[in-house]
Amino acid sequence: MRLSTILVLSTTTLLSLSHPSADAHEHKKSVVPEAEMKLDAAVAHHGPTESTNISADVLGTVDLNTVRELEGKQVRVRLITIAPGGKVAVHQHDDRPGLAQILSGVAVEYRGKKAIHHHPGSVAFEQDGDTHWWHNPYKEEVRALVVDILPKE
Repeated sequence: MRLSTILVLSTTTLLSLSHPSADAHEHKKSVVPEAEMKLDAAVAHHGPTESTNISADVLGTVDLNTVRELEGKQVRVRLITIAPGGKVAVHQHDDRPGLAQILSGVAVEYRGKKAIHHHPGSVAFEQDGDTHWWHNPYKEEVRALVVDILPKE
């Protein structure tokens, strides 16, 4: 089953739930797993080492134990808000594929030396091994719906 199919099916299932998981609506300041920020200096691409002016609200999770290949994993849906001037620290995705759809504002994603401007409606796909960071250099906050697959907490 393709990652995009799994994410779409899981997100649809999650959004149809009447009772989100216990950690739903949990508010976190850190949006990047600590282990993903421990990068070799050559890989870091000179991005920021700390996230600033951001927040993340977990909207819910779906247990993926019903799919044999995904036992021990879950889909997580978060609403990430990046305030003007805010940054998401440089990190490398390690066994945590996902996607981020911009809902409002304009975010700049840096992958190596490439700067990608994401406008409302655009989607960034994040796969194993991807190293990147995000910045909001504009006056309007950025809101993104972020869906990823990660080990069950």
